[in-house]
Order: sequence, then structure tokens, then C-alpha cells
Amino acid sequence: MPIPNQFTGLQAYRPDTGRTFKPRSGFESWLFGNPETFRQKPRYTPEIQGNVNEVLQQGFQGLQNPYQGFQNIANEATHQYNTQTIPGLAERFAAVPGGQRSSAFQAALGGSGEDLQRSLAALKEQFGMQNRESLLNQIGFGLKNQPEFEHLERQGGALENILAPLLGGTARQYGGEWGNAGGNLISILGRLLPFLL
Repeated sequence: MPIPNQFTGLQAYRPDTGRTFKPRSGFESWLFGNPETFRQKPRYTPEIQGNVNEVLQQGFQGLQNPYQGFQNIANEATHQYNTQTIPGLAERFAAVPGGQRSSAFQAALGGSGEDLQRSLAALKEQFGMQNRESLLNQIGFGLKNQPEFEHLERQGGALENILAPLLGGTARQYGGEWGNAGGNLISILGRLLPFLL
């Protein structure tokens, strides 16, 4: 179930520093402004998003070995071959002269074994292809349902508007930092401002 479209208080990331940043609000936002940030817009509740991420992770893990689980099918086919096919052949050749020692029995036994191996190889290939397709669909679902990112433009604050004329237009803004200030007082203010912003 989608969550309400409210992003207040969500953790944001500053592209200039790569660090997390909680956007300012109220008086603090008015005074200092906010740097350019990106923040995630979740599509679902954390529980549902956790399940989506688990589906995505299982899809990527499954692609590493799309034949996982086939061994159980091969074991069952081999068991049926040993308990049904071989005894059935032996019973058929019981009345034949030479019985199980005859070349005809050995040829029939060898042929049925080769048939089993060919069938298992074809079945394994089909199993892998179907499994791959299913895993790719699973990954596609997971990727389509990841949170989106919202870009928030930089917003200057009142302090910046007051200090900009004092710095004689030589201040340059880079990710909320000021520099190139003239005069002792202005230079000190220029150095302190990054810690405030």
C-alpha cells in the first residue's frame, strides 16, 4: 500500500559532500536556508519496501545458479529409473535365453540409460531457462518498485542576503560555503558561515 505523499523530515543527501543532511525548517530555514539536496521518496511502508527488497535480492542470488533445485528432479528421475525401468527390463528378458547376461539385455539397459541422460539434460536446460525468465521478472519487479529521488534546489537564507553585500560581491557559494572575503571582520564571518550553513 503506497504511503502518503509527505516528505517532511526525511533524510536527505548533499551532492557536494555526499553526506546525509536533515533539511532545516521554520526560523532556521528562513535564516540559514538549505543547500541543494536529494532525498528518497518511498513508495510503500517500510515493511512492504523491505519485502520488495528481499524479492529483488533473491532474484539476483537466483541468477547466479538458475539450476538450483533441479537436483531434486534428477534424483527422482534416477530413482524411478532404478526402481521401475531396470526391473521392468530384467523381467522382460527373464524368459529370453541368456536372460540378463545376454547382449540384447545389456544393449537395452545401455540404451535406456542413455535415454535417461538425454532426457535429464533437456529437462535441466528447460528448467534453467524457465527459472531464468522467472528470476528476471522478479528482478524487474524489484527494480520498478524502488524509492525515487526528489531533487531539492538550493535555497538561500536571510543571513546570506545580509552578508552578501558586506562581502563586496566576492563571496562565492559552493555547497553552502563562502570564501574570498575582504577585511578582518568580513574574513572571519566568511570562515564561520560554512559552519552555520
